[in-house]
Amino acid sequence: IYSWGLYDGNLRQAIISLKNGKKELSSFFANKLRDFWNSINKNNSNDFLVIQIPSHKKRIKERGYCQTTLISEQFAKNQNYLFSGSHIVRKKQTNFMNKLNLEERVENIKDAFEVVKPLKDNLKVIIIDDIFTSGSTMQEIERTIHKEYPNVELIGLTVAAGDTW
Repeated sequence: IYSWGLYDGNLRQAIISLKNGKKELSSFFANKLRDFWNSINKNNSNDFLVIQIPSHKKRIKERGYCQTTLISEQFAKNQNYLFSGSHIVRKKQTNFMNKLNLEERVENIKDAFEVVKPLKDNLKVIIIDDIFTSGSTMQEIERTIHKEYPNVELIGLTVAAGDTW
């Protein structure tokens, strides 16, 4: 799992603003992830599928969009990678994670995702999220994918990492 920045200060405020209506920040974050990814990725292949950590349909309805979809879609376009917002869904409405301890986060996100569209064996998948803190969300989506597709290579890429875990 790779994170571009630290979830603090201006970056923290910008991510909160993205979640609260400033959709145009998604392009800024996608460009930052592109530059960061290009600095660490030594594989010049375009053979990646980009997916987002999906929001539940109720959260998308409340917000009007899924911020990780916006970032992921633009990142994939920037890189000339395939993007799919339809392979994985969040089937379970979860509580906001920011007030939960580690055990509560793990329980909250347990069985939240479902693979609804087949993945090719030996595929390389970049999973994009906005914030990485405890790792429980990434671990759960990895568990969900590898249960059915153990040979899929997963790479986590996030805008920011929290320092509390």
